[in-house]
Amino acid sequence: SLGLVGSEMCIRDSLHLKAENTSEEVAGLVRLAAPFGIAVQVVLPALAALYEQHPHLQIDVLTGLETVDLSRREADIALRFVKPVSGDLMAKPIADLEFAVVASKSYRKRTRTRSVNKLDWIGLDVQQSASPEFAWMQANVTRTPRLLSNDYDLQIEAVRRGLGVALVPRACLLYT
Repeated sequence: SLGLVGSEMCIRDSLHLKAENTSEEVAGLVRLAAPFGIAVQVVLPALAALYEQHPHLQIDVLTGLETVDLSRREADIALRFVKPVSGDLMAKPIADLEFAVVASKSYRKRTRTRSVNKLDWIGLDVQQSASPEFAWMQANVTRTPRLLSNDYDLQIEAVRRGLGVALVPRACLLYT
């Protein structure tokens, strides 16, 4: 499940860590990169308390699954499903995500099998190969996905249209 309180604390801790290294208050622009679902379910609920505590803080939320380069200042904080593989970055888990295999009613009626290898999969783009859902797919599904996307919203919409099944974070199902 998604730990929203822990996530708010992590975002606040990241900002405080930056502020502790200086005598200045937390103020100005902070660029935060996160997948859209995490931005909606984790970042937005944390902002009211964060703005209350830091009235001069501005947040620029960059949504998407693409990895940003923190060393090049493409963002100050990145919330991701995967650990960084290079650089001198600090990584801290902020939430446990539950995943679900989802299918539309129309697809379930047409496809009566429960065998994962006979289903039409809508998969996550291979560039996200370190993600938990990609690892699950590699371990459990031998059939090549019929549709690949790097966006959970597109995967969920493809499922709604009866194009197949997808493995997505439950949090992404909350706002769609």
